[in-house]
Amino acid sequence: MPKKARWFFIEVPARDIDSLRELGKNLNVIEANAINQIIAHFRKLEKKPFKIVIDGASIKGVIGKVEFLPKADDLVP
Repeated sequence: MPKKARWFFIEVPARDIDSLRELGKNLNVIEANAINQIIAHFRKLEKKPFKIVIDGASIKGVIGKVEFLPKADDLVP
């Protein structure tokens, strides 16, 4: 059976990033929050176990099982 790939993205506008940085949040915290929203989205959507691959290095603050893979866009369909 062929594997399915699904995608979902969160856009964080520059003005929101600026506001969050003024509150003391760094970019890793902002990105971890976006990833956590993506994980929550798929938990609601999927009934079967699933895998999330993030293109890039590991980030602290991510809640849930995620594979961080630098150059994933070249390595994973």
